[in-house]
Amino acid sequence: YMLMEKQRNRGQDGAGVASVTLDMPPGSPYIHCEKSIAADPIKDLFGRVQKQAMERVKHAPKAAKDTAAGAEHPDPHWVREHVPFCGEALLAHVRYGTDSENSLDRCHPVTRESNWMTRNLIL
Repeated sequence: YMLMEKQRNRGQDGAGVASVTLDMPPGSPYIHCEKSIAADPIKDLFGRVQKQAMERVKHAPKAAKDTAAGAEHPDPHWVREHVPFCGEALLAHVRYGTDSENSLDRCHPVTRESNWMTRNLIL
């Protein structure tokens, strides 16, 4: 978040973030991508990412709760596998449009997804 705020400039018109979680079980989502072209895209983007994560943690099953410390915190392994944007690799981008229209299609990261895990691409 802070690095994207450092890149902010007056002409910014979009932002995006993508996350990759490594060594996921087959059939589990391991790429998450979110983009925004709101008036304040960085705030909107990370607000939506945080909302998704908090909703998933809020509805965590009892078996995923770690009560060893006296408080109910989700198990880190459960969070890694079930909460979006908790992966090992993160890519973020701030868009400064110089031509064409302002749309989500013009914001990065751009993903090319495949059924084959080794043939996915995030730019």
